[in-house]
Amino acid sequence: MATSIRRIFQLINRSESTPRVTALSLAIGMGLAFSPFVGLHLLFVVLIARVFKLNALVLFAGSLVHNPWTMIPIHALGLLTGDFLLDGSISTFELASQLPLKDMSFSMLIDPTFWHQNRDFIHQIIPPFVVGSLFWSACIGVSCYKFTFHILSARAEAKSPK
Repeated sequence: MATSIRRIFQLINRSESTPRVTALSLAIGMGLAFSPFVGLHLLFVVLIARVFKLNALVLFAGSLVHNPWTMIPIHALGLLTGDFLLDGSISTFELASQLPLKDMSFSMLIDPTFWHQNRDFIHQIIPPFVVGSLFWSACIGVSCYKFTFHILSARAEAKSPK
């Protein structure tokens, strides 16, 4: 994990983009990692990099915060936060205990009857999941931009001849 973080910092340091573009690319990538659009991160990385002419490699590196090891904690945090913001409670986790998680299998997930039987639960968790994930996406993106821009600007200023 530490090696991966070190590589991301090396990538950012070698970037030939301006500090603003590099910081914005990393911030948007990190924001995408916390977004509720599960499975669409790579598509958004490519589209955003092309449309806004950002550093695609740095943007992609930022989005890699969302990976198989962090996926469950990221989305649980989003669901918990959204539940608290919308309801003032964390009732969705209590509802989740009613799902047959021990018997869950891939074949069960692709079976339409499973989704039909649990549609009320699914409709209850979508709003808090989306709100909480967007909340963290915005918070992480803004704080990442401010931090990264500050560091990169200070480095660029230190390197420039006086």
